[in-house]
Amino acid sequence: MALYHLHAKILSRSHGRNALASAAYRSASRLHDSLRTRRHAFTKKTGVIHSQILLPTGASEVFLDRSTLWNEVERVEKRKDAQLAREVEFALPCELKPVQAIGLARDFVRQQFVSRGMIADLNVHWDIARNGQKKPHAHVMLTMRHVDHSVFGQKNRAWNAKSLLLFWRQAWADLANERLATFGIDRRIDHRSYAARCIPLEPQSKIGPVDGPFRASRRQRQIKAHQAIADRNGRRLLQNPHLVRKVLSQEQQRVTRQDLARFVSRHTNGAEQFGQVFGVLEVTLGAPPTTPDAHRLVHVMDAYARAWVEAAAYAAHGAPVPLRQADHLRHQGKALENLWPNARQTLDRAMGANPDLMDKMQQTRGTDRALILLRAIALQRQKDPFGVQKSSHPQHNHPEETDPDLPPPEGENSWHL
Repeated sequence: MALYHLHAKILSRSHGRNALASAAYRSASRLHDSLRTRRHAFTKKTGVIHSQILLPTGASEVFLDRSTLWNEVERVEKRKDAQLAREVEFALPCELKPVQAIGLARDFVRQQFVSRGMIADLNVHWDIARNGQKKPHAHVMLTMRHVDHSVFGQKNRAWNAKSLLLFWRQAWADLANERLATFGIDRRIDHRSYAARCIPLEPQSKIGPVDGPFRASRRQRQIKAHQAIADRNGRRLLQNPHLVRKVLSQEQQRVTRQDLARFVSRHTNGAEQFGQVFGVLEVTLGAPPTTPDAHRLVHVMDAYARAWVEAAAYAAHGAPVPLRQADHLRHQGKALENLWPNARQTLDRAMGANPDLMDKMQQTRGTDRALILLRAIALQRQKDPFGVQKSSHPQHNHPEETDPDLPPPEGENSWHL
């Protein structure tokens, strides 16, 4: 699944940055800092598959040497809080081959940065995540001053404009999508936020390296904030599983089970919530259930429907539902709620909107019945993602109580599950 990520930041001395150390790390090389007479060596770093300096028109070729370039930047900047360079980091589509990804990154850097007069130090990283997934991305360190042959002049403040950053974000999406289409790859990336796309999911922050004092506590806060957002997004996906289809359909025409799993993993907190959401998605988006959570959901839905039909037989003859049968139905309803919160209320609304569902509940059995009802719940939540209906129900052997699980007597138009 192609992911969109483009982030820009300033490398400054006030944050403890050094241009040569940053360049050496991103290029996995060894650079000597002439100003401070020290060496920055990161030659053991793995995953760097391409390093290249690109020059604008009029810049001297002496800056093709990484050490010369960034030593000159450090020499020119006199202030102790000087801004040394701009860094732009962007994710490369993992569906591309390395040579294709390098060509794409190089073209983007030339079109958007070098053409404006910046010297660009491009490094393409082909990292592998702990789960084995490829994480190709590019780091571009950019000079912030005009360059005339081998002399740096004034800083170009226009390059700091927020509107230019927004333009770069869209330009990257356009170029990447064009290249994906050229290579016949069924993937797209979208630079717009979830809010701009009318998708009620929260953007998740990246858990990256933390600098400065209190690193451990700051990183823990990062992790907790990330997990809290993932948990809230997971609950939103449970409430409306078709959000997944809405998001993924904007990025690709065909969705594999692996695509689905990656999306759910990114928007849930922990294995338990992942299993719960993925199980619901399997049975509501039309995929045959394969995971234990999906099978469990199908089994519980069928048990609830079976208990409901048995209780409905009493109501159809105007007889009160026996206490044992009512307790059994209530127990099955709670089991369904534990796997999929508010599923009963949503099914109630679905049956009110589509009376044929009642007949299907009574005429089908087993997995077929469970899948029909579970998908009806998902479709209803797509239409009405936030509606939860509370309503009273006919009396059973305890007239003073109402029970949301019991079916109504024959002749009523509203059926409450």
